[in-house]
Amino acid sequence: MMDRKLRILGFMLFFCVPFVGAQVIDLTVLPKAERDSTLVAIVQNFIMRKLPECYREEVIPIITQWNYSIKLDEPWSYEGWDVEKRNRPDYLNPEDIGYTVRLYYPYHREENDTFNGYNDCTASASIIGKTGEIEFIQLGNESFYGWRDIRRMRDVPAENRRLCTLSVAERDSILTCIAKEAFAEAYPDRYRDNLFVDIITTDFSDFRLPWFREKGQLFDGVHPADICYVIDLYYKDWQQEGEIFHSPCIGSVCIVEKNREVCKVLPKQFHSFMEN
Repeated sequence: MMDRKLRILGFMLFFCVPFVGAQVIDLTVLPKAERDSTLVAIVQNFIMRKLPECYREEVIPIITQWNYSIKLDEPWSYEGWDVEKRNRPDYLNPEDIGYTVRLYYPYHREENDTFNGYNDCTASASIIGKTGEIEFIQLGNESFYGWRDIRRMRDVPAENRRLCTLSVAERDSILTCIAKEAFAEAYPDRYRDNLFVDIITTDFSDFRLPWFREKGQLFDGVHPADICYVIDLYYKDWQQEGEIFHSPCIGSVCIVEKNREVCKVLPKQFHSFMEN
């Protein structure tokens, strides 16, 4: 499993880097480490806002640099490729620097319903060095978009985006609603209206307990690196109902990040099970 500090750093970078089309940023003058992290953030930011079904955190970037002297003269109509999709801005010069960012995804074979088994990346994008703009991107599901397509694309509404791409406030509001509804349905005798929550972000590699597996495998479509949220539900007046509740945490709900599905509802704190 990749270092979670790198995940947090990457997530912070997504919201610190100007989004494509919003502001010009000359990547060619940046130190290499800053430039590379910015390139990755630009591509990830684009995917999570425009094409969230292909967004994954657990990616390994592969970055190459070139100049447009080898790109401007290449044919734009390959077999199966639309000339319109290979268009480029008219301000490019042969000496201009470009970058290709490939986001290698180690679990692409396990997710062949989204990514073709032979395509090992969530995305491969060409970025103009002097502006920081994406001029072409191909996704792991084989869809691709050229300069004009990208300029026309709109952000996907928050309700249709993956939870990890939302602000913390938006994400927690949605998680709280899902958790309360699931807990009320599973344990109506324990549910109370004035509950508050504590939300923990983890992934399924932490779950090694027998009751969290089915026939020796994780749930359908869930992989060890997938993000999961554990929502602990607290009842501030629990002591007034001591015959029912023995601690302020009256239950927990586990939710899969990528599809917002509830995968476990428990009548006590989740981590008390983990400790047994």
